[in-house]
Amino acid sequence: MNQAFREIDRRAFRHDMVDGLTEMAMALFFLVPAITVQNPAFNWMIIFPILAFGPLLKRIRARHIYPRIGYVEPRGEKPGELFRGIALYSLGAAIAVAVGVFVWRGQLTPGLVRQVSPLLASLLFGGGLLYAAGRSGLRRYYLLFGISVALGSGLVFYSAPGRYQSLQIYLLVMAVILFVVGLATLLHFLKTH
Repeated sequence: MNQAFREIDRRAFRHDMVDGLTEMAMALFFLVPAITVQNPAFNWMIIFPILAFGPLLKRIRARHIYPRIGYVEPRGEKPGELFRGIALYSLGAAIAVAVGVFVWRGQLTPGLVRQVSPLLASLLFGGGLLYAAGRSGLRRYYLLFGISVALGSGLVFYSAPGRYQSLQIYLLVMAVILFVVGLATLLHFLKTH
């Protein structure tokens, strides 16, 4: 019986992620730090997409998506378990990158940390993608995870002239990829529903 409840939960979560709007919102979320990362005076602007992300998606879905397919509320995670999982994954990714840099270069300097920042960002974002893939069963999140980590890994070897230019490139490229995937998914969704 427990398996049946897990399948119902998976279907509800998948139902909530099937329209591509989450990917498009994440693209906008990546765009703000990509634009502001070179100018620390504007880094506080990242707060706006974080605050607008959830309510904006709910309003758009309530107006345009739910009338087409109905509304199902996915079971929420227990906040303590979710926070613990995010914290442990983030700590593990940071430690893995730090150990990898130390093994690779024999030291851990601020310049090397900036150089591997796209890899760390890709792993941190990848954790969310793996969570979405596991919870919804949608394969596109595994594909996005692979693209994210491959791009972040590749940019480690790119010697950018700016302090965080390789991170900026990662964020911009991922924003474009997420927007294109989200738009294609949304257009397919609207065509079939």
